[in-house]
Amino acid sequence: HNAFYLNEKLKLVHDYVFGHYREKIKINDLAAKLNTTVVSLNRFMKQQTGRTFTAFLNDHRISHASRLLIETQKSISEIVAESGFYNQANFNRIFKQKRGCSPTQFRKNYAGVKTVFNT
Repeated sequence: HNAFYLNEKLKLVHDYVFGHYREKIKINDLAAKLNTTVVSLNRFMKQQTGRTFTAFLNDHRISHASRLLIETQKSISEIVAESGFYNQANFNRIFKQKRGCSPTQFRKNYAGVKTVFNT
């Protein structure tokens, strides 16, 4: 494999995630689109990003959710749905792993920072 092919493949995965992260993404559907297997796709993602496809997808979803928590007053359940998670308990668990606090605490912490900088 040449570097261009690897970069092109990673760009396809990246573009797919950015275009579809709000939907239920099945890794086997993406693997089929890329004409590869789930095992090969995960190996490729691990080599290129240090993360599995699911971790890559969840990182993007958590980043989007974090922005919504900071920039909007939307409810946690709205943010869960808009970020592509289908289960609030699962969202809360993954969010806490990635951010070290609950979504509610994250919002409160950020609101405190915004207040300090806006005064």
